[in-house]
Amino acid sequence: MEWVKGIGCLPLVNKKECLGFVFNRVWHAARRDALKAWAEGYADLRDIDRAWMLFTGMPMGPFGIMDYIGLDVVYSVQKMYFDETGDPGTMPPQALKEMVDRGDLGMKSGQGFYSWPQPEFLTPEFLGKKR
Repeated sequence: MEWVKGIGCLPLVNKKECLGFVFNRVWHAARRDALKAWAEGYADLRDIDRAWMLFTGMPMGPFGIMDYIGLDVVYSVQKMYFDETGDPGTMPPQALKEMVDRGDLGMKSGQGFYSWPQPEFLTPEFLGKKR
């Protein structure tokens, strides 16, 4: 703890080991449910991102974050949770696998949920603001 503080970081303590540690476990739940809402047709990914951005004040929503991480990495992590737990609710959606198979990997390929290098969520209009 002192070493972590000594290098200018705030130590975060896990009380016991869990898959993905604590932050990634919480991020997994948000990512999983955002993907399901999109893949099952409950909401457009842009509206999910808008809701997230408006509620949290963050500069991007779950789909922007996933594009930034890389959709191949997101798919692999989601699949790892499924393989580890066997819970069908953690299986990554087929639509995500199809994007990865096409090479739509997000920022690193120039196309994912958004078109890069200027994804629309970076524009003021995305959240209904005027320039």
